[in-house]
Amino acid sequence: MRIAPVSLAAVAYPDASIAPPILETVFALRDAGVIRVLDLMGVKKTSDGQVIAMKTSDLTEAEDREYGALIGALLGLGAAGLEGGIAGAAIGDLVGAEGLVGFSDEDLATMVANVPVGGAALVMALEHIWFLDIEAAVSLTGGAVMAHGFVDPEVLLAAGVELAATVEAAAAVEEAAAAVETAAVAEIVAATATTAAAVQEVETAAAVEEAADAVAEAARAESED
Repeated sequence: MRIAPVSLAAVAYPDASIAPPILETVFALRDAGVIRVLDLMGVKKTSDGQVIAMKTSDLTEAEDREYGALIGALLGLGAAGLEGGIAGAAIGDLVGAEGLVGFSDEDLATMVANVPVGGAALVMALEHIWFLDIEAAVSLTGGAVMAHGFVDPEVLLAAGVELAATVEAAAAVEEAAAAVETAAVAEIVAATATTAAAVQEVETAAAVEEAADAVAEAARAESED
């Protein structure tokens, strides 16, 4: 069994009376071979408080066990190598045999408790089997799919916010660095000016002393005459 990318989706309708036929759309995609419904459960509460709940999956009992074993093997392999993979496969097979792959009855009960009167909700685990054709095409051409995933608009929005914060932080760091550099230059200029003033002061004192010596020499010469 090969596992295609799986996505989880949750949908809520405050007013179930105007909810679009989402189930028809999901099942139409399933029938077209685009997706496989690994698990799906929905709840609707009528205005008089009546609860309508459903839970379905495209997996047969055998596929449930196979799916559980494969998931368990992958988890075990990642956690503890080959031995972990073998143990994980056995555990996953048992979980699949009990029909515990996917959403549990407890999940459904929690969902029923949280859906408001007059509202509806639906959660789905969908396998995107169309991607298996892409993997096969890549494999036939000698390549390998290194990574794949789904990016929602909300993720891009959050990434944009994070990018803006990063740019702002970088600008602040650059501004601080420039301020430090400016302060260092100013300090060097001030030190240079202080040195120049000291040199000027020494030169002035030497000139005064030289002038005084000249005057004294002239005075001695005059007295000797």
